[in-house]
Amino acid sequence: MNVLVTGGSGNLAGYVIPEFADHQVLLADSRQPPRDRNHLPFLQGDLTKMEDCRGFISECNPDVIIAFGAIPFPTDRLSDSAPQKDSLPFD
Repeated sequence: MNVLVTGGSGNLAGYVIPEFADHQVLLADSRQPPRDRNHLPFLQGDLTKMEDCRGFISECNPDVIIAFGAIPFPTDRLSDSAPQKDSLPFD
């Protein structure tokens, strides 16, 4: 089973990903994964950009998407620019 984990570099993902050890897991996040997950395939991108979301899906062709991606603090945003065409709202 192909599993796409958005927010794959976050704390919560670290507890859940081991449960999918027998499956193909792809991490997607705006930050590089920590050492304990750097052996897994990783795509860097921004979930507020439709193009990046489409790229995650086409790269993984997931059977399951585990959506842990979030913006816990405003300073975590990749940019302070206004949302562009084809971007997802985050507020």
